[in-house]
Amino acid sequence: MSFVPPYRYVTASALASALKNGAASSSSAAVTPTKRRDIAIIDVRDDDFEGGNIVGALNVPSTTFDQKVHQLVEKELKDVPTVIFHCSLSQQRGPKSARIYSETRRAALDAGVIKPLSPATTTGEDEGQGGRALLQPEDEETGGPRPTARRSENGGQTILVLRDGFSNFGRVYKEDKALVEGWDEEAWSWR
Repeated sequence: MSFVPPYRYVTASALASALKNGAASSSSAAVTPTKRRDIAIIDVRDDDFEGGNIVGALNVPSTTFDQKVHQLVEKELKDVPTVIFHCSLSQQRGPKSARIYSETRRAALDAGVIKPLSPATTTGEDEGQGGRALLQPEDEETGGPRPTARRSENGGQTILVLRDGFSNFGRVYKEDKALVEGWDEEAWSWR
């Protein structure tokens, strides 16, 4: 029996496209990555958070994640259709946090603490996107888009991990102020 993680991976280019296209296709011209309701980005880097981050990302350090996961599940992220986790490389802290979050969300759903998301919320209809999914996780075997990311297991919420973490995303999109803020070239020259 093999372990099947409760999340999928998403590439930097797919996330960048979703962040830019989501804001552009929203019914509100004032939607920016920091005001989004359809995608939440959780950055679990600790001291290595300094030097830049994805615009609008919420920093929940891995060292305190266990103490904050219930608040994320029950309040801050309960109605967000897509939650993306990452750390610097998304090899340990990001995937572990995504797993813990998914397990905590499923327990909250089973206990009736939170309710599953409505179909309109999970398709983006309330954001003026016509039910179109903005973000498709990648299929580990083909590298192409995967139509679902265990959404039903997570009460209608898609849980993703950013492939190659912020170290890749930041290097690729550091010049794009709509995607990366606080980029410090000197800080990254040491990593």
